[in-house]
Amino acid sequence: MERNNTSDIANLKLMFITYLNFDLENTNNTGHPFYENFQKLLLLNPQSSEYKYIFFYYLFGPVDYFSAMQADIYEFWRNRIVQNKNSVGIYGDIFEIFIQWTLLLKNIAFVKHERPDFIITYENEKIFLECGSTFFDGNKPATEKDVFKKIKTVVKNNLKTGYLNLKTALFIDVTNLVYHFPSLDSEFLKKALISAENDLRQKNITFETPGSITFLNFEFINNIAGQNHACNIIGNFIRPNIDKRLSSFLSQNFIPKIPTETTIFPKFGH
Repeated sequence: MERNNTSDIANLKLMFITYLNFDLENTNNTGHPFYENFQKLLLLNPQSSEYKYIFFYYLFGPVDYFSAMQADIYEFWRNRIVQNKNSVGIYGDIFEIFIQWTLLLKNIAFVKHERPDFIITYENEKIFLECGSTFFDGNKPATEKDVFKKIKTVVKNNLKTGYLNLKTALFIDVTNLVYHFPSLDSEFLKKALISAENDLRQKNITFETPGSITFLNFEFINNIAGQNHACNIIGNFIRPNIDKRLSSFLSQNFIPKIPTETTIFPKFGH
């Protein structure tokens, strides 16, 4: 059996050179997540789920997002992800690039910011988007307990930032966690959310909650339309008193016609 897809590999190498000026075969790039994942890809059966996961999530997807970017934004992100050799950091950056790419494709005007990541004027009021991700760095298999702990950690870290509020939507990429624990679902996420908030309260740590928390997963889909790399929502948790404009913006642009769950927030303070 052929051990790699020649067309996939050739196109991938060309895309990386064209968009990032990054040579996937140059040993000088040893240690960079792009280079290391490309080396793994070459050893895999192209029909395997691991091949598709690495190809679409780690390599093809990140480069594909650059196609819609303006020159100044493109240069900023190109330099940043090429220089970033930390697996956890780089895929956090790539998730933020995906959200920015989505805004651009939808012709949504925004201001790129830090803390939170995006400011959008909607119905004459400012609303905010913040991106987060969680990731197992390494090849060691992760248990259900490990995944639960990871979700709690990323949630607590975001809630403690001090700049989230009811006008802020928090998007968290859990693709890597789903790969390790395919049973990850909305109920599992809900339990982790409740546990994370309880931990903060028990330790008397001040925190703020966003208007919504949405967990997303990048998936490989093979159907009659062909092969697709899609981002799907696993869990969408809405605070009862979410800012009305934020709620309207999300339903119009990001989260239409999917089940949502109301997060459980006590009526008393933090």
